[in-house]
Amino acid sequence: LDRERTPGPPGGADELVATLSAQGAASAVELEYFVDDIARTDEPVTRVAMTDRGARQFVASIPAVAEGVVVRYRVRADRGAGGEVISPRATDPYRWHAYAKTPAVATTTRTYHLQIAPAAWGQLWTNLQGGRDTGCDVNPRWDDEAPAFLLHGDKVYDVRVRYQGSRFNRTLGLDLPSWPYPGPTTGPIRALSWHISFPRYRRLEGREKIILNKNWQSCPGYDLGVGYRLFRDAGIPAPETRYARLHINGGYFHYMLEVERPGDDMMAKVGPVGELFKAVGGGSESGAYGVADERRIGPACGLSARERYAMTYDRKTHNSWGNADSVMTLVEELNDARAAGVAAEREFFARNFDLERLLDYMAIINWSVPFDDYIHNHYLYRRRDGRWIMMPWDLDKNFGSWRPADSSIYLGAEGEADAIGGRWNHLKDSFLRAYRAEFHARLLQFIDGPLSPAVVHPKVDAWMATGNLAEAMAAPAGMNCSGSVSYTHLTLPTNREV
Repeated sequence: LDRERTPGPPGGADELVATLSAQGAASAVELEYFVDDIARTDEPVTRVAMTDRGARQFVASIPAVAEGVVVRYRVRADRGAGGEVISPRATDPYRWHAYAKTPAVATTTRTYHLQIAPAAWGQLWTNLQGGRDTGCDVNPRWDDEAPAFLLHGDKVYDVRVRYQGSRFNRTLGLDLPSWPYPGPTTGPIRALSWHISFPRYRRLEGREKIILNKNWQSCPGYDLGVGYRLFRDAGIPAPETRYARLHINGGYFHYMLEVERPGDDMMAKVGPVGELFKAVGGGSESGAYGVADERRIGPACGLSARERYAMTYDRKTHNSWGNADSVMTLVEELNDARAAGVAAEREFFARNFDLERLLDYMAIINWSVPFDDYIHNHYLYRRRDGRWIMMPWDLDKNFGSWRPADSSIYLGAEGEADAIGGRWNHLKDSFLRAYRAEFHARLLQFIDGPLSPAVVHPKVDAWMATGNLAEAMAAPAGMNCSGSVSYTHLTLPTNREV
């Protein structure tokens, strides 16, 4: 089944022409179609006869519709056993073909058009009420998704969406002072981050999921755009990023940061996919979630230690395996080594980690003055060769926006006054103690090279040049910052002694 768009007059709508090339004899060939309303399930269906052009070619047209309107269509025919749907096939994972002309926007910025029923949009907010977890009580709706359409490049994607973000900041963002388009029936209209999942049969450029970050704490975005690049340039897997516009239900909603989601797709770019885990733990040893600072996790809340490890370190690749046993083994061995002393800690890291990549990670993340990687917001990745590495996530407020550039280079170690609430990380503490001389050497090497102002500042300029400040300010909520960059946040202190 082929389709062809017949352009309408300037500013007008286009006609869609569907052509069927039947593989065998077919009669009573008909085209069924309806205009899809995301908020309804009872749209009226129109059925028209398809004209026989000979040589088993049948054609019919669908009247013009406006930009952004989704049309669903399929073909029925009698192949000798009565009328039946022949396209899509019975074995296809979808029941209707879809078409829409993506609304034209005068911009060079990547643009997504999302359509979601107001009731479903409101439910996304309702799902978050009460937070992710409180002690032993876990919100079962925290990651629930709602159906939606996504239009991009004149293609229709049937997607599942939810709000994106940590247990602390998922509900926080800039309020939209007014929204004249169909909006959520429950909760505020707020510029929040979105998590968009694609079906296996129709992914966007091969991607299973995309994340649109609200660019709130990270405003104007160089901490993610440049920060992740610093890690990638050092050979550490980290997300690709770009600015994007999000339109919802016909209106320009927000200027976002599109962030590649770490998972099977991203890790396949760097080699055979291993086991990737995101540290998403809670703030208490006695809750359903453990604390994601690589301390031991025991049973609690009627859950076994194994179950709590799986909750605390969320598996992001090979999801069908469904456990975090390899992380549990790693963390247990780490804490055994901690109890045995520095020599045992050195042996633990040498046996389990790619030391060069771990040194690179520690140098870059601690040079950036990390905000909270020591309590969550980091990844542990076990490559197929059995070696582990650490990977960054959520660099919001790094690079001087919460602490100055001359803060401690040992954030994550126990007892650092610059850390949030005195928190620290068992893995970083052990490594910074057992490999302190190597860490110093790698940090000094990097600040004379890939982390020097001469290297970093041009990367910041190049990244900022990809954005459009006017478009960002024109969004209903505007921006959470001025859009400028202060290089004082990115300049190393002159004192190189450690």
